[in-house]
Amino acid sequence: MTSRMIVLTPDWDNIPNDPDIINTAQTLGWGTNYSGTVRHKPGYRPIHEYSDCRYYHRPGPWVVLDEGECYPADIPGMQAFDEIMVFKVGYDPLPDAENPWIKVIMHDPTTFSYENLTEDMGLTDETMEAGKAELAKQYQEYQQAEPPKQPIGV
Repeated sequence: MTSRMIVLTPDWDNIPNDPDIINTAQTLGWGTNYSGTVRHKPGYRPIHEYSDCRYYHRPGPWVVLDEGECYPADIPGMQAFDEIMVFKVGYDPLPDAENPWIKVIMHDPTTFSYENLTEDMGLTDETMEAGKAELAKQYQEYQQAEPPKQPIGV
């Protein structure tokens, strides 16, 4: 299976002259892909944006503009990858009416099996109970979360 480092680079001709958007464009970053296929094609939106509460997401404003360029990962520090794929991205937000917020799928933590965690991960009963309580609190917040009523930042 081919392993790839995916690098997103802004196409500065397709970035508005807005300081916040420019700052975000400078930090788009990279990701990895071990699936053997590349989803990044022109029109693909590789970065989702999340609501302030983090329980809702939707496709972000960054869109892939090209087929990408592929390079062998034969430089020091890249030996974990077979290829490096570089894609140009532009800023093209979808209108809010066409881009609804989707609730993130979160499973009820009371249905999890915790039996092997203390032994397999070296957790104590005390840390397990604290972790369960925190998960229960987050799940309660998740159940009560409302989708954003207005757009959030870039």
